[in-house]
Amino acid sequence: IESFVVPFATNLSPSGGQTVSATPTFSWTGAGAGYAYSINVQDSTNNSIWWSGFLTTTSVVYAGPALTSGATYGYSVIMFDTYGNASWVDESFVVQ
Repeated sequence: IESFVVPFATNLSPSGGQTVSATPTFSWTGAGAGYAYSINVQDSTNNSIWWSGFLTTTSVVYAGPALTSGATYGYSVIMFDTYGNASWVDESFVVQ
């Protein structure tokens, strides 16, 4: 990554520590054509537990290891332009 992308993903869901199922669906508003996205989920100690790979859609269902009920997790929506430059936004959620 050489530089930051000026636009950021917005309207992230889940957000603000929202309670979700054990297989949450992540969604966001992107910047339009020409951008790719990825989701990186972290446990409470900030260790990465799942990466979505590169996406051209603005939603993805969690497909990582089982999440613990009652635990809080963080995640980042990373947006890439066609040159590989990136921006990211962080959020959190709690598993039911």
